[in-house]
Amino acid sequence: MTERVCEPDVVNIYSLIDTLYKADRVDEAWAMFCRMKEMKLPPTVVTFNTLLAGLGREWKVQEAVEIFESITAQGCYPNTITFNTLFDCLCLNDEIDKALKFLFEMTTRYSFPDVFTYNTVIYGLVKENRVNDAFLFFHQMRKMLYPDNITLCTLLPCFVKDGWSEDAF
Repeated sequence: MTERVCEPDVVNIYSLIDTLYKADRVDEAWAMFCRMKEMKLPPTVVTFNTLLAGLGREWKVQEAVEIFESITAQGCYPNTITFNTLFDCLCLNDEIDKALKFLFEMTTRYSFPDVFTYNTVIYGLVKENRVNDAFLFFHQMRKMLYPDNITLCTLLPCFVKDGWSEDAF
């Protein structure tokens, strides 16, 4: 029988899940998440963010979308970081149209895009060679937020490729 120093709680179980994901032990992290439910420990939005990030790194897009869609049913509400993690997963896996669908949903759930949100979506659009859409997002972003170096470095090759190098700055 294992002697416990302390009873498991949400924080230390989350820490274990996060550590397992970072060690590329995704199946064990998922099993620990499932055990949380058995232990009657409610997952937090931070736990869901970790799950989404891990699934994205493992190219498990459908599972990530299913987890995202189940968050509110489990008593949590996605925040900007949750949406950004989902966008990152979708864009890395060439699912920009799904990301755009969730971007619209983001504002209806009282979360608002930040610079990371725009950078991720712009990157996804550029990656899929939808440069005009990327520039539209860039112009929309500039109405509310200041682009950063990542934004500009993502778009700069598009300016040069399309012969707009003088318009880059």
